[in-house]
Amino acid sequence: MEHPLLHKYFNAELSQQEQAEFDLLLDENAEFKAAFTLEESVRKVARAHRRDTLKAKLEGFESEDVSQENTSGYKLWSVIAIAASIAIIAGLAWLFNTSGPQTDALYAANYDLYPNTVYNITRGEASDKTPEKKAFTFYEEGKYVAAIAALKNIDAPYTAFYVGQSHLALGNTEEAFFIFSENIRQGTILKAESLWYGALALIKLKRHAEAREYLETLITDGSYKKTASKALLKKLK
Repeated sequence: MEHPLLHKYFNAELSQQEQAEFDLLLDENAEFKAAFTLEESVRKVARAHRRDTLKAKLEGFESEDVSQENTSGYKLWSVIAIAASIAIIAGLAWLFNTSGPQTDALYAANYDLYPNTVYNITRGEASDKTPEKKAFTFYEEGKYVAAIAALKNIDAPYTAFYVGQSHLALGNTEEAFFIFSENIRQGTILKAESLWYGALALIKLKRHAEAREYLETLITDGSYKKTASKALLKKLK
């Protein structure tokens, strides 16, 4: 059954409030967007059909060769049939693709920046000019580019993990994943946390099979985000 907002949209009857609701559904509701895409494709084919039919009739009036007219009509209907098939297949393919895990939504629902649990920053303590304070002050203030530069001057087992966190916050997902995967390979003190954020990075990169492997390992480990990992794994299957 056609959604009432779709009917109003294609008939140019949406109110200002309905238009806002329509735009929101189109952005956030995969099923609504698929229905819209399919309906739009069908209507485009129908318009092309009407246009080509009229054109064929006009050409028929001007043509004195009846056999040529019949051949053109056959070709026209063949083109229309092919166009309709392509539109329907494209709409169904889009619907199939959007029925899988919603990558951005899953990532956004599960991502939180890992807090600074390493260095206790005392505000107003001017005498503390250590590299750690500088780096984690930048980190807590959301100045991730500066935090990355400062963290690289610190030789500690946690450094790479927070560099990865900063890259992830900046949207440098590939770089962040590489760092987390290295943490896991080396078995650092933040290995479980690296598995979780590595899985999130893989989801963002649409590498769902690898993300499932990370989550399964994290569930088996059981020391960090076990419940959240189980819930996320179900949504990826």
